[in-house]
Amino acid sequence: MFPGFFGLYHAFCTDHLPDSYCSRPGDRIVWTESSTGDFSTKSAWEAIRQASPRRQLLADVWHRSLRPTISVFLWRLFQDRIPVDARMQQKGFSFPSKCQCCEAEETVSHLFIESAAVQGVWQHFAAIFGLCLCDTGSLTHMVHFWRYSTPFHSDLHIRR
Repeated sequence: MFPGFFGLYHAFCTDHLPDSYCSRPGDRIVWTESSTGDFSTKSAWEAIRQASPRRQLLADVWHRSLRPTISVFLWRLFQDRIPVDARMQQKGFSFPSKCQCCEAEETVSHLFIESAAVQGVWQHFAAIFGLCLCDTGSLTHMVHFWRYSTPFHSDLHIRR
């Protein structure tokens, strides 16, 4: 705890609570949201936050075997934070959006799933691992397909 906390605590106790709460010998105020009864900002945060269900895919992004630059890129990719042309236009930038390979609109989905060039890459690696690459529809589905469809996967590594 920080030094000023006790002053704030005492000021709150004397200003907001009846004297009977603060002046009885042996009594103390207990924070029920922690196992020790002591207040901490962490326990307050845990008490008020609404946690989303844990998504394994996002947990895998931060796996220790991945380089931080890869983790940041994947996190930005799954959070739709890659600055592709279509996204930049949504932010107010004015320029034509086109893929450098085929001149289609440059979107995350096009760059990583839909374009003929990237489909060739996916097919190449699917053939290497003996997988049948079906239409996955989204980047999340594609990653789940690669992560869990091969018997060779183990802790984020695909082994052959």
